[in-house]
Amino acid sequence: MRLATGGAAVTVADNALRDVRISGFRALDAIMVTVRDAAWGTYPADVRVVAGSATGATLLGVHGDVFRWEGTVELDPAAVRFEMRGTVLRDVDSRRIGVCLLHPLALAGRALHTDAGSGTFGVAIDPHPPATGFRVLRYDAGVPVTIELSDVFEMEDHRNWSDPGWKSYSPPLTGGGPRRFRAGEELHRSVTVSGPLTSVPSIEVYGRDCIDVTPATLAARPLPARVGAVALISESAAWLREAAARVAERGATRVAVFDPATHTTAPGTAALVRAVLRDGGCDAPVGGGSRAHLAELNRLTGGAPEDWDFVTFPITAQAHHSDTPSVLATVHAMPFMVEQAARIAPGLPLVVGPLALRRRADANSPASPLDPPDPREASPAGAAWLLGSVIALRRAATVTVLFDGAPGGLLRRLHALRGRPFIGVPTGDPDILAATVPGEATCTATLIPGRPAATITEEGHA
Repeated sequence: MRLATGGAAVTVADNALRDVRISGFRALDAIMVTVRDAAWGTYPADVRVVAGSATGATLLGVHGDVFRWEGTVELDPAAVRFEMRGTVLRDVDSRRIGVCLLHPLALAGRALHTDAGSGTFGVAIDPHPPATGFRVLRYDAGVPVTIELSDVFEMEDHRNWSDPGWKSYSPPLTGGGPRRFRAGEELHRSVTVSGPLTSVPSIEVYGRDCIDVTPATLAARPLPARVGAVALISESAAWLREAAARVAERGATRVAVFDPATHTTAPGTAALVRAVLRDGGCDAPVGGGSRAHLAELNRLTGGAPEDWDFVTFPITAQAHHSDTPSVLATVHAMPFMVEQAARIAPGLPLVVGPLALRRRADANSPASPLDPPDPREASPAGAAWLLGSVIALRRAATVTVLFDGAPGGLLRRLHALRGRPFIGVPTGDPDILAATVPGEATCTATLIPGRPAATITEEGHA
């Protein structure tokens, strides 16, 4: 039985809650009630759905002649809550009567944080518990996930016993031998898994909705009467003050600041520009990052400064290769790039831009609206790359694109969906990415060389 809301989903099957997802990302492989005997043998489980709807279910579980429980699973827009109340049926010596969580193997190498300390889902198999004594567990499963527990838990690396991932359980093993449970003893356990809803990013067009302003461009021509997103590019504090005052007069909606030599944001410049904007009555957010690649942002020491309101970096599909298979494959790197930006600037909105399929005219310089278009931008391969990129970047607040063509008005359709919940959909094929706007549309990008495709299927339409 599959339960789902806009951003949460879980399957009740094989005596457990399986494939727990938040915003389409797998947060847990399973949540299960487990009853073990004194020698770590497992009593057979029989878990059945006794009532259910699209977003919740009532469960009944029996474990041999030892334990019986009733439970509920309830889904909110971006949370799954499991609660069970059970009764011990006879006196028994048991190593565990409780809830276990199975964490996905894909978490290898990722950090974990608990209310008792921090650790890592190791790449190497850990002989010791990576976390213990916790009631709250947080990690990034594609989106930041928080797991809240009713009891104190411990985690083991279960690859030691050929299981594909990690297990969290209660109580911790530090308690020693088996515990005597008495007939009639009642147990109450709960688990809540939650995270943010991903949404369709705001789509901007580089050179139109987002413009670069340098001393040369400002001297050559005046700013438009109204401006949106602006990048101020200069190493001169005096010029930055002057330019910030001008963009404040024109109602800028977002301002980034960059040094033309490093293509990154120099310390203190975001605060300087923000102060001038506020003096001019403009409350636009001011941020920083890199105009070149993620690499430059990633090499900044100390992480994102406190004076940034957002973090930004560009993406180019042809930094190293121009063949179509390689271009399409760049989409697979994008979720990792977003996660890295979140590590560098935790909690800050992310602006990706410009997002460009085309090769830069000067490989050593940032992208420019004058970079010559790539013919594939008006082809199925270009459309698949663009839509796949937006699906892969759905944790970003804004995506600024440098792109021509967009067959079928793809950019206009994405723009119309901006801000709506955008939930990943498993396809079973890593080269086919899909995400749904619940109740409105499903977006699918096929990144297979030779038959690339991009489709947005409206609700109720084929």
